[in-house]
Amino acid sequence: MFRQRVVHLAVIVCAALIVAAPGPVSSTAFLNQFNVYFGNLHAHTTLSDGSGAPKNAFTMARSTAKLDFLAVTEHNHSAAAHPKEAPVFGTGIAAQHSLYSKLTTAAKDADVDDEFVALFGQEFSTISSGNHMNVIGASKVIDETDVPSGDFKELYTTFLPGDSGVRFIQMNHPWENSKAPGKNYGLEQFGKSFTKLRNASEPWLRTIEVINGPGLKEGTNMPASVKGEGAYLKYLTRGFHIAPTADQDNHRRNWGTATPARTGVLATRLTRQSILTAIDRLRVYASTDNSLEVKFGVNGAVMGSNVTSSSRDLNVVWSIHDANEPNAKYRVSAVVGRETVADQKTVTKLADQNGDGDGGQTFHTTFQKLFLYLKIVQESSSKDDTVITSPVWITIE
Repeated sequence: MFRQRVVHLAVIVCAALIVAAPGPVSSTAFLNQFNVYFGNLHAHTTLSDGSGAPKNAFTMARSTAKLDFLAVTEHNHSAAAHPKEAPVFGTGIAAQHSLYSKLTTAAKDADVDDEFVALFGQEFSTISSGNHMNVIGASKVIDETDVPSGDFKELYTTFLPGDSGVRFIQMNHPWENSKAPGKNYGLEQFGKSFTKLRNASEPWLRTIEVINGPGLKEGTNMPASVKGEGAYLKYLTRGFHIAPTADQDNHRRNWGTATPARTGVLATRLTRQSILTAIDRLRVYASTDNSLEVKFGVNGAVMGSNVTSSSRDLNVVWSIHDANEPNAKYRVSAVVGRETVADQKTVTKLADQNGDGDGGQTFHTTFQKLFLYLKIVQESSSKDDTVITSPVWITIE
């Protein structure tokens, strides 16, 4: 119901907020410095309520699913201490914090420069108490007695500043708490003020899932759908600077193989530091296709950037490549909104003369401060796939 309301508000925005205009378009050469790497930032083992051991997860992700990176993110709380098979280590990290070393050690052993990046972390809280949030890189278990489930204020103000290992946090499956959306990620604790929530979380908050799962199901190659674009828009129009991800939330032995959905990251090299730097700078997109490479930028700045322009004419360029489907055609749209106007956006189809995925277009905008991200639909013989990119944030001087 909430998502439908967001869409309804969005379509009433005046279409003149951003309009296509003829003119020269800048080169895509600046995008060539980045490679696209695919992975999954959300998975579990029997260290909480999943299957297998962390070593199994990293091995399957790398060798079978051919992922470039995987984050194993165990639940920190006792409510999730119910693995889907016999526990590998006898108990989970909620009951025995020392077992967290099994995860951190497995990640260290699996991490190989230029071959595979193994990340670790925890999934904090419960859905009913404020939804789940991934804390990537936490050096110790988030103890329930110190930071109770749902106490995001304590997480932001005490735990995160006190753990130097934390690299970033992620809003997980934002649509799951539809019965109490006011609680999501601590909003209620900040007087339902998005501004206060944003200010408290922004030192660490980088990503939000627009695709998640099907995490509890066994099997492989299951379909994935974009459920979270409405929530993504909600936070963007309230000033959050975040990027969309597509994660599998694996609880079975299908790490990386459960669905073709992938989180794409634009990085200069396949190393842990390079991947984390790319995520920190929001060079991230969500895709339902495991081989759909997308790069995009505005005025010579790659996705995730903040741009200041003295002109209202903006050069938007993109490059799309899929080695597995070289004959696919693409529908490319710019989704534009203002950070100060809640839930509003306008969608403008971009010119792709050949339908081959590469293109550029000059826009004239009447906004003073805006964000622009791409929504791409790949039309192929088997099925259509969708990509949602991170934005470029633009200020007109």
